Amino acid sequence: MTWWTLQYEIVVNIYVVGALCAFGIAGNVLSIVVLGRDQTIHRTTGFLMCMLAVTDTMHLVSCLFYQILDSVERWTD
Repeated sequence: MTWWTLQYEIVVNIYVVGALCAFGIAGNVLSIVVLGRDQTIHRTTGFLMCMLAVTDTMHLVSCLFYQILDSVERWTD
């Protein structure tokens, strides 16, 4: 791999994926807070939507760690 290719992978895998995961996690936390306080929707629907936001947050965190560790491993060889 050339230096330019490695630099491009680091920018995409760390900065772009990191920003997307950060925005996704922030949106899921806001969804959990709003759905937790909302008493007008049915209990089952609210619970399922909260659990969907929780699992999506866990997926985003795992993807974030994987992308960063993969890029660091390639960069340091």
